[in-house]
Order: sequence, then structure tokens, then C-alpha cells
Amino acid sequence: MRRVIGSFEREALARLNAGSIAEVPAETAEFALEAARSAVDVLRVFSRWYTRQSALVPDFGLVSVYEMQPIMYLVADGTGAGFHSFGKPYGFDFPPDAERAWASEPAFAVVARAAATDPDGLPEGLRRAAVGTRLLARALSDPSPGMQMVGFMTALEAFLMDKDPGRYRLARHASYLSCFVGSDWRCREQPSPCLFLTTEPNTDRRRDQIKAASRGDPTWLCMIWSWYDRWYQRRSDLVHGKAIEIDPGEVQHATHWLVGYALPEILRWLVSHPGDPISDLEAALGDLPPTSDERWPPHVAR
Repeated sequence: MRRVIGSFEREALARLNAGSIAEVPAETAEFALEAARSAVDVLRVFSRWYTRQSALVPDFGLVSVYEMQPIMYLVADGTGAGFHSFGKPYGFDFPPDAERAWASEPAFAVVARAAATDPDGLPEGLRRAAVGTRLLARALSDPSPGMQMVGFMTALEAFLMDKDPGRYRLARHASYLSCFVGSDWRCREQPSPCLFLTTEPNTDRRRDQIKAASRGDPTWLCMIWSWYDRWYQRRSDLVHGKAIEIDPGEVQHATHWLVGYALPEILRWLVSHPGDPISDLEAALGDLPPTSDERWPPHVAR
């Protein structure tokens, strides 16, 4: 190794020693930085899953615009001045048992390797997992609740959607993987799943059935499906120019559910179905038993 000389090199080495060092095999500094940034994105998402928290979790990563910074201001009538800090605290220490938690979810390690690989050489499932995880990591770091919601839904689309869009399709796909009865019994494993899973939204009549079920007696509404549907609608309102405010509490709820519970299920599916995960998901949905008369909402026409 070349001996470090000069004040600049000594300062750079001191800064490196104060943080974490990534050794990246790469032909250029630009590619090395992008590979390191990709791996850190996966770690950022993992830290949120590991802590199961939606707020007050310090952020970390390579230098970025998301580090907490004070914004100075003056009151217009000259009565005062001050500052407001935007962004999040920067820096995160993984506790000793984080390594065991990482090992308990092997999909994270698979996605970390995929995220630092040329996406053109990855099978579809791993490519979706890597791209979606990076989008989710960037959304977690965005200081704007609205942009966070847009980022969350964009990540879900990267994970679970093809070029045929639709809020009902996204909610159905995500619910199939992450809707639970109790602590560990998946809704899709019930003898008679609800119509939100069994009804494919591919015709006007079926979409009308889903809409009627979602707007009628809440007794018949799948709560988790309704979360995805609402979050996607909020995203659509924003990207199509509606002047709406996103409640930070709603974003915290979405963060808690998506990262703490849905993400591991989604990553496991993508890693275990690398060839064509969306077609496999559609096939699994098509194999579900029909919704029984007892579970069919009485206010929805058959």
C-alpha cells in the first residue's frame, strides 16, 4: 500500500477511521461508490426492519442531501430570527445481536449481493428485489412525508407489479404475501380466503365487486388490503397534481407495516421465485379456493 503523506491524506485517513470502511473491487471510483451506496441502502432498510420502528431511527449512509441540517429564517416583521432542523439524525450503531437478526432473514444477504451487481446480469426476481429495496431505502431517507409515500408505493410497484398498473392489482399482490390472521396464519391459507384475494380485477364487473366490498359494511373489509389501497390512492393523488397533505402519522404507519412486516415476505418471494415472480404470484392467486357464500359480503352482487 502506498504510504500516506501530506495533510490531505492524513485528514482523509482520520475521517475514514472515524467511520466504516467498505472495500469494493471496482475499476473506477464512481462504480465503487455506487456499489457501496447500494449495499448501504440494503443495510438502511434492514436497520428499520430490525428495530421495527417507524420514527426516531437515526439515518446513515454515504454523504447525501438527507443529513439533518439547520435552516435559518427571519421573521418578516423583524421581531426575531431562528432556525429549524430538517432531516433526520445521522449515524447508527448496530447492536451485537443485529448480526443474528441479519442471519435470521437470509433474503437480506441475497439482496445485498444483488444490489451491488450489474442488474442486467440478474434474474428478474433478484433484480426486482434489489431495485425495490434501493427505492425503499431512498424513500425512508426523504424528509417529505408526501415524497415518502410516493417512494413507498414506487418500491412496491418495483417489487410486485409488471407494466399493467392498477391499485387493486397492487393491493391484491401485496396482501397475498403479507396479510395475516393472528400472528402466523396467512389469509391465503384459509379454507375460504376473502374476495379481495380471490377476485382478479381484470374486468369492469370484478372491479365493481371489489369497489363495492371496500365501501360497504367494514365488517367485510380486509384491513390490510385497505391499507395498500389507500396508500396507493394517496400516491396517485400526489403524482397527478392534487394539492393534498400527507399526515406524517400515516407515513409512520406505512413505514412500520411495510418495513417491519411486509418486506421480509416480499423479499422471500422474490428470492425464491427468481425467474418470473409476478407470473408465479398470479398463478398462486389463481389457485386459491373460491370465496364461500358465508364469506361473500351480502351487499356485493355475485
